[in-house]
Amino acid sequence: MKTGVSVVIPARNESSHIGRCIEGIRAQESGEAEISDIVVVDNGSTDGTAEIAESLGVRVIGQATGTVGSLRNRGARETEGDVIAFLDGDCVPGTGWLSAAVSTLRDGGAQAAGSFHQIPEDCGWIGHAYGMIQEGRKEGNANYIPSGNMIISREAFEAVGGFDESLRTNEDVDLCRRLVRNGYGICVNPDIRCMHLGSPQGIGEMIRREVWHGSHTWKVFWKDFKGVRNLGIVTFSLANLSLLLLWTGSMVYWMLGGSWAPALVFTLAFIGLSAFVAFRDWKRVRRGYLSILCYVMLYGISRAVGVFGWVRR
Repeated sequence: MKTGVSVVIPARNESSHIGRCIEGIRAQESGEAEISDIVVVDNGSTDGTAEIAESLGVRVIGQATGTVGSLRNRGARETEGDVIAFLDGDCVPGTGWLSAAVSTLRDGGAQAAGSFHQIPEDCGWIGHAYGMIQEGRKEGNANYIPSGNMIISREAFEAVGGFDESLRTNEDVDLCRRLVRNGYGICVNPDIRCMHLGSPQGIGEMIRREVWHGSHTWKVFWKDFKGVRNLGIVTFSLANLSLLLLWTGSMVYWMLGGSWAPALVFTLAFIGLSAFVAFRDWKRVRRGYLSILCYVMLYGISRAVGVFGWVRR
């Protein structure tokens, strides 16, 4: 008997991508699994996303308010498969995605599986730098997989209570933490390929996205101070925030007639921190160091702003 897989797609104004996402799901073939249903949970789209999905024969549920976690939970409640696949509306599963996911759950001893997103070839340097950073990420047993390409057994998902609907972002970090804490295995398999069509194409878009992601990083961290898995991101964000505040103060001091030396020290410290992190990422791919460095610097500034906004609130 084939395993029934329900696909849940939260979407808001994804008319440019939702058709390819659904077609990619429909194209999946597997001798051991089948797509039992596809549900798009539309978050108040105004660009025809819901209409496109309906024209392709997909069930659409309207939910104009709520976090992305609440959208995914709503979709899970409305489906019936023994396995739930969460895909973002701007993601397209690759050939063999379904087979690789189900076989990983069946043979790998895991209850949740997925992989990090692939990046389109025609994206700009921002997207390519992000793609290089994703290459070589840990395979096999892991503590985290992104919710934009997450396949999980319904039993495990319901046992841990689904996504935390109070989180605007980082809901996947929180869910994976609870899965691990309750003894459920997570596996990263690069054969569970998924293309992220909506990867940032410019600096402004990338900064806005990372500020948004950083806004709830600390909330997830403080929910479980001892057990949370995003300590590295929290530390990096806090270090960048501290250096930026110190740099700003030293620049004001310099402009008021003081020495320029403190400003230089904090500038070099900021670049040095980013250079160290970028080198660690570069070692996995051995190319594109300058692009990775620029990305890491922008990432650090964005996450610092996100943390500052969270503290201020």
